[in-house]
This record gives sequence, structure tokens and C-alpha cells, in this order.
Amino acid sequence: MTKKKTIPGNRNDFYKKLKRGFPLESYVKPSSASRFYDNGVQDVLKRVKDKAGVLPEALRLESATTVVQSAKSAVLIFFGNTRWALGLGWDEESNRYYPKSLLALDVHDKKVKRAGSIGRPIICIR
Repeated sequence: MTKKKTIPGNRNDFYKKLKRGFPLESYVKPSSASRFYDNGVQDVLKRVKDKAGVLPEALRLESATTVVQSAKSAVLIFFGNTRWALGLGWDEESNRYYPKSLLALDVHDKKVKRAGSIGRPIICIR
């Protein structure tokens, strides 16, 4: 059985292109997931375009100002600013955080930050 690649071409080239603002939506194809949105594929394309718009900034990390507890059960924490929120998961095996979700939303948005939790300022990212 062959494992299907989710990132087309060379991964390093793909991420370099994203950092430079490459149009991520050019990789989006209609899927069965689009049936969960009111306007189908158009909603999916809008979400991808919104994420693509903040991705170059999010990949640079230096504009992140706040870390919050996640409102989503599948994501441990989010960090970001007023334009984007990057969700992190935790890998038990390697004892490291890894990127799990990117939202084109304020890190304090109710879809990002757990209700009643407090945002903490980011002092340093290594």
C-alpha cells in the first residue's frame, strides 16, 4: 500500500513558497468535506484563502504576542496575535509541541481561547 502525500512536490520548497506568500488556495480541490459548509467549496476556498493570508506572518512567529488555553479539545494551546492563532498539540514520544491548527482569527476570539481562561503575554519564542 502506498502512502499518499498531502504536500505536493518537495516539502522544503513548498514551505519556502508559503513563507513568500505563495497562493495556498491553488492546492485546494473540492472534497467531501465541502458538504459541511453552507456554500460548499466556496466556503472552503474562503477559509483557505484567509489562512493563506496570515500564514507567512504566522510562520515567522516574531509577531506572536499571546498564548491561551485552547477552546478546541483537539488542540492544547494557541498562540498568536490579533490576526492569527496557531494551535499546538503535544507529542508524548518526543516531548515536543507541534503545529496542529492555524486560524485567521484573533487569539482572544471565543473560537480560539477557552472561556474564562486568561491570555498570557509571550516574552520569548525559541
